[in-house]
Amino acid sequence: MKYEEEIKKIGGISPLYDIPSNLYREDINKLEELFSSKLPIEYESFLLNYGIFVPNEYVVFKPLQRNSSADEILKEEGFPQPVFDSSTIGVFFGKGKDIYDVFFNLNLYKYRIPDNFLPIASDGMGNLILIS
Repeated sequence: MKYEEEIKKIGGISPLYDIPSNLYREDINKLEELFSSKLPIEYESFLLNYGIFVPNEYVVFKPLQRNSSADEILKEEGFPQPVFDSSTIGVFFGKGKDIYDVFFNLNLYKYRIPDNFLPIASDGMGNLILIS
C-alpha cells in the first residue's frame, strides 16, 4: 500500500494508547454512511490496520488556504490577521472513547466543516486535518 511507504518516510507511527483503536469493516460502512461518500481505499485500509496513532517525527504540511474565512471580520474589528503558513500532524484519528475518535470528530464538526469533508487528524493546536 502506498500509505505504508509514506509512513516509512515520516519515520513511522506509534499507537497513542495500549489498546487497539483500528476500525472494523462495519465501522467503515457506518463512517461512509455518515460521511455520505466512499472513503479513499488507502484511508480505509489505514483505518482497518491502524487507528489512533502519532507520527514518530514531526510531519509539517502546508495548508491549501493560508487565510481563514474569518479574516474579513477580524479586519473590520481591527484585530490582526493571522497567516497560517504550516502546521504539523499531531494525532491520526481512529476508534476510541475520546477526542481522537473519528466518529466523535465527524459529529462534533459536521456543521463547521464543508459537506463531504472528513476530519482524519488533528495538529494538536486545535486545527483539523481533513480529506474530501
